[in-house]
Amino acid sequence: MNILIIILAIYAFSYTIRNLSGPFNILGIIRNKLMSNKFLGVFFYELLSCPWCLGFHCGYIISIIAFNFTNYYNLIIWAFAGSTIVAGGDKLFNKYYN
Repeated sequence: MNILIIILAIYAFSYTIRNLSGPFNILGIIRNKLMSNKFLGVFFYELLSCPWCLGFHCGYIISIIAFNFTNYYNLIIWAFAGSTIVAGGDKLFNKYYN
């Protein structure tokens, strides 16, 4: 059951970062500021556009939170699992809702 919660947390975290504005449009403002930066704007645009890249980062962040950074093995496994979870979730979401 714990694994299912982690999988859902990874996808929800990535979906929130990419698509939602948050309360008082906080996430939208941060996203716009990062993308309008002339040095890092392209990097953040590509990061938020790629489900594999964003899933990788969301995977290791959620694993640090869930497992209190016990070892590098969990970190690497959940990072790659996060890529697969987010990319697969996006495929399913686009198939049924677009």
